[in-house]
Amino acid sequence: MADGTADRPPARRPGGRNARVRAQILAATVELVARDGIAGFRYEEVAEFAGVHKTSVYRNWPDREELVVEALLRYAEDLASVADTGDIHKDLVDFLLALAGGLETPFGRTLEQAIQPARQSPAVRQALARILDQRVDAMRQRVDAAVDRGELPRSTAPSSAR
Repeated sequence: MADGTADRPPARRPGGRNARVRAQILAATVELVARDGIAGFRYEEVAEFAGVHKTSVYRNWPDREELVVEALLRYAEDLASVADTGDIHKDLVDFLLALAGGLETPFGRTLEQAIQPARQSPAVRQALARILDQRVDAMRQRVDAAVDRGELPRSTAPSSAR
């Protein structure tokens, strides 16, 4: 071609179809686990809810626990963040309200459903521990910043204390 397009590699779409399909599957998984629990959801239902063929689910997640764990970790990021407005009391109240609201979502109900069988599943137990650790670390950082700025007394437990 005279315009040079034959020499260029095809343009890649950011995320592309695969990323979109994976997101749809993870969202469907959260909805179904919230409704039916980990033991109650089926790959066929996930595929139907996601609007994809069931082989897309099996191919990406041959293990049910891996699918649940990835869905939990993906949506945990959106659960609640800790703002730093300079007012620790407001930030803590806002965080707790956001957390309570997040627990009323399908993801929050999925967390609740995942807690019960976590005793038998090391992978789910580790994902839940990671989610909790992320929330605790975010809160610890905010409290440390409040101590550094004088919003809280120096006697407040340091971040190294667990």
